Amino acid sequence: MKNIFRRGLPDSIFTELEDPIRAEIFGVARLEGHAESLALAQTVTTEPQYGKALAPRVVENRKVLVFAYQTVLQAVEEQRAITPAAEWLIDNFHIVRAQLKDIHDHLPPEYYKMLPKIAEGPLAGYPRVYGIAWAFIAHTDSRLDPDLLKIFLAAYQKVQPLTIGELWAIPITLRLVLIENLRRLAARIVGSQNSRFDADQIADSLLGLGETKQRTHDEVINALEGKKISRGFAVQILQRLRFQEERVGPLLQYLEKRLSQDGALIEELVTSEHVSQSAANITVRNIITSARLMSAYDWPDFFEEVSLVDKELRDYSDFGTMDFTTRDRYRHRIEDLARCSNLSETQVAKAAIEKARSSNGIHEPGYYIIGTGRFEFEKSIGFSSSFRIKLLRWYKRNGTLLHLSSIFTLTAIISVFTLYLTYFESPTPAWVYFVVSFFVAIISSELAIALVNRLTVAFLGPRHLPRLNFERGLPNDCRTFIVVPTLLTDERKIRQQLEQLEVHYLSNQDENIYLALLTDFSDSKSEKTEKDDVLIETAYHELNLLNLKYPTKDGDHRRFSIYHRKRLYNPQEERWMGWERKRGKLQEFNHLLLGAANTSYYPFGGQDLSVPKDIRYVI
Repeated sequence: MKNIFRRGLPDSIFTELEDPIRAEIFGVARLEGHAESLALAQTVTTEPQYGKALAPRVVENRKVLVFAYQTVLQAVEEQRAITPAAEWLIDNFHIVRAQLKDIHDHLPPEYYKMLPKIAEGPLAGYPRVYGIAWAFIAHTDSRLDPDLLKIFLAAYQKVQPLTIGELWAIPITLRLVLIENLRRLAARIVGSQNSRFDADQIADSLLGLGETKQRTHDEVINALEGKKISRGFAVQILQRLRFQEERVGPLLQYLEKRLSQDGALIEELVTSEHVSQSAANITVRNIITSARLMSAYDWPDFFEEVSLVDKELRDYSDFGTMDFTTRDRYRHRIEDLARCSNLSETQVAKAAIEKARSSNGIHEPGYYIIGTGRFEFEKSIGFSSSFRIKLLRWYKRNGTLLHLSSIFTLTAIISVFTLYLTYFESPTPAWVYFVVSFFVAIISSELAIALVNRLTVAFLGPRHLPRLNFERGLPNDCRTFIVVPTLLTDERKIRQQLEQLEVHYLSNQDENIYLALLTDFSDSKSEKTEKDDVLIETAYHELNLLNLKYPTKDGDHRRFSIYHRKRLYNPQEERWMGWERKRGKLQEFNHLLLGAANTSYYPFGGQDLSVPKDIRYVI
């Protein structure tokens, strides 16, 4: 134990052992009941930022685990016996390191301060979600079952809803508790290992084995006087000397007397030590297995399944069909609204839904959460803006003026400072000052623009447009046409354009996506040219090959199409050409999709002029 102090760890960590986080194993029904009773018992403080810091304990846990790992490795190198729990620790310590890194990376102090803290009890001052994770880990013996965790959180939230921040903190908090539990077990492993080593040293000295200096019974007994005899020490001594009664009888009698004074019997002590090692082995194995699962599990999906705010929004609106970034933007905004009003996050979501339900023509709560109706909604819920929000909104209202004036001011400052440091031989003509000042101003403005743009992005941050989630495919009401406006000029380019269309399809394979070339002939002095028929025949042939290669399932319309327009005479240009060229192609194609019959598109090469039904988007 000598090098423990050199590592900044007190000896008491490995002698005055803390109990593992382990309690009676509960089934589903009892776990639900415990979650509800826990929710009733836990009260939170009104000042969440004034809680106990977890960071110092996390740092100490890391030091204890690293030291335990190195200590066990040293025992293995010295060919000393180690427990099964110690084997689990050294074989899987890379997983432990990964969990420690995740804790360090994903628990910033500002985020920790915002979590509601427990007001009273053994964990007073710690986050409420920390107490929830502690209870779950204790009553499952550190075995993580995501489905069971969902049931546990659902039962808890029947009594006391959790905030969005707390639900996001569930994974990192589970890691904290698992590491805390492993630290306690690791301390026991090291303490027990050191006790067994001391016992072996005494046994060797009495039996005259190895290089250990031989000692008498009296010397050993005198050395043990006043020292605490641990269970591991006693069991190891008894195992080493149990068949040597004639040679070590006085020591065994002394140990039996000391143990009886503490109310322990030798037989019970041996059984208790074996049971303890078996329990530690199971718990360490569960911790390592849970850590592996946590690294691979999809926690965003887990969060959205247990979030009451998500449930409210999904039940009423199309919230579930939006992409994750958009859903997360809703949630962040709801957190801000709840933080600066007297409503909970669930109440804010319900208020936005009710506002959308009662409005005329607006049935999407996002209009009031992240849209232009947010100012009206803020007034209705008594929202009180923080100074940061007021400053941000003022900046946005005066963005153009502030942006340009910032660039101008910064340019002037950099230019003046640069000219001040510039050395001119005296006398210098005025035109030299003018030319130098002109170039200095240009260079300074470039630097000022770069700095202002960087600061603006850092201050405002990016804003994502709301989007739908089509990862599982486009629904029938979102059928889409991908179109490429182009010209039919020669056979080689036609093949290249259709190959590019094939690439677009391979990047967007979906039954509700159709692809087409919107084509014109090149301008001409006549309505038709000799080359037109050859180009149409080539396009038609290559198009058929592409549709045979990638047929549609329902067969109602071909996946690939060419929509071609006839030339119209343009009196201003005095030429025959496609009407309005690229813009005209897109405009007439949209009219065609809406059922118009008076466009300049026409059937060619045996292809009928038809479009798929219910096309909603054109890209």
